[in-house]
Amino acid sequence: MVMGPVDVIDHLIVRQGCQREVISLFRTHYEPLAAERGLKFGKMVLLPPFDRPESEAEIIITWQYPTLGQLWMARGVEESDPRIAAFWSTLETLVVRRSRRLGRDAMLDEMGPRDDGFSLGAGGPRRGIAFVEPLGAPEAALAALSTLGLRGGINRGAYTFRPEELTVEFDGEAVPDLATTGTVAEAVILSPIAFGKRTPQLTGGVKRTILLRTMADATEDQVRGMEQQLVEYARHLPEMVNFGLSHVVRSTGETRWTHCYEQEFRDVADVTGAYLDHPAHWAVVDRLFHPEAPERAADAFFHSIYAVDRSVLAR
Repeated sequence: MVMGPVDVIDHLIVRQGCQREVISLFRTHYEPLAAERGLKFGKMVLLPPFDRPESEAEIIITWQYPTLGQLWMARGVEESDPRIAAFWSTLETLVVRRSRRLGRDAMLDEMGPRDDGFSLGAGGPRRGIAFVEPLGAPEAALAALSTLGLRGGINRGAYTFRPEELTVEFDGEAVPDLATTGTVAEAVILSPIAFGKRTPQLTGGVKRTILLRTMADATEDQVRGMEQQLVEYARHLPEMVNFGLSHVVRSTGETRWTHCYEQEFRDVADVTGAYLDHPAHWAVVDRLFHPEAPERAADAFFHSIYAVDRSVLAR
C-alpha cells in the first residue's frame, strides 16, 4: 500500500463570473500537462453546476498518480516546467483561494508519530557548516580535517548536490581556515531551534544537511508552521534517528538561506526508501516546497549527505 496510487484533490473558490474560464483553463491547458507527467484526471464537480454571475462558485477536481513512484518521477518536471508555472499564475487571477491535498482512500497502519526512545529539545550554542572544494583527492582533504580538529565527510551517493566535495562541521561562528584542505564554496552559521535524538550513540551512519530559503512573502505563521511540520515529520519517521532544525543567521554563498534541517540515518537507503515514501513526506511536508501547492513556504532547496563514523548531531 505504501507504493500504491496517490489521489490529488484541488478545491477552488472561483471569483464571480469566472467559473467557465476556470473550467476551460483546466481542460485545455492543465489536463494535457498533467497527462504528460502521469497525473490522470478523475472528475470535476461544480458547486453549483450552473452560472451565478453575482456569486462565487466552488470547483472540486480529482486526479491520481498511478503509483507513488510516478509522483516522484513527476516531481522534477513540476518544479522546472515553465508551462506549469504560467498556468498557476493565470489561475490565481481567477480564484479567491484554493487548496491542493494529497492522500489515499485507506489508512496506512503504523504511520503515526513514533516517539519511543525519542528525546526532544530546543536551543543550543551556535555552530557552522562549510562546503569545501577539496585540494586534490577528497580522501586526502578529509584526512587533513582531523589535524585541524574538525569533523566532516565526503558528499557522495544519493541526495548530494555537491558530489565529491566535503561537508565540514565546526563550533562557533568563525569559519575555520581550511586553506590546507580546499576552498570554502559556501558556509552557514546556525542558531538551533529544535533537536531530537533516538540513537545518540549512532556509529557507521549517514548525516544529511538540508538548506532551505523561505519565500520573500511568506508570513510569520507560514514560517512557524513549516518549522513545526519539520519537527513533526521527525517524530513520525523512526529511521531518522537524530535531527536538528536551525535558523541560518549568516551564509556566505549567493543564496540567502533561512533554515537548516539536519538528519541522521543508519543507512543511505533509509533516505531513498523510508524517508522519501512516508506519507508524512509526500502528503504533508513536501507541500511546503512544491511549486503547485498554495501553502508553499520555501522556494530554494539544497542538500548534501556523507558517511559518519559517529553521530554529529548527538552532541
